[in-house]
Amino acid sequence: MPKQKHISILVGIVIIVFFVGVFIYFNGVIKQQQIEQQNKIEQQKIVTENTLFVSGVVAVSLNPSDEWLKDMEKNGGDDFYTMADDDTYYLSTAEDFLKTKNIKMVLTDKRYLDFRHNALFG
Repeated sequence: MPKQKHISILVGIVIIVFFVGVFIYFNGVIKQQQIEQQNKIEQQKIVTENTLFVSGVVAVSLNPSDEWLKDMEKNGGDDFYTMADDDTYYLSTAEDFLKTKNIKMVLTDKRYLDFRHNALFG
């Protein structure tokens, strides 16, 4: 085989290896971007499921989680029930006052509040 043909074959192999390397690199980049996008979607889903969208004038009362209540009941003893009674009383008093001012009160267990969007309160 002439020397020139060997060089042509080597150049062809180098070009093929180069393009295979580029393909593998960009395929990895694309997969990484897809994984990052999926993670963002999952995070947004978690936040959205735990978000109360608020618009207009409204009072929001955040209810404690079941886990927090169980912990307080376990560690608070009799004081827990006193605190629960006090909480009920003050929440009722606040709600009565807000009604006199025509302000709606929303009770929620959501952990995030979003004041930027319009929301519908049934």
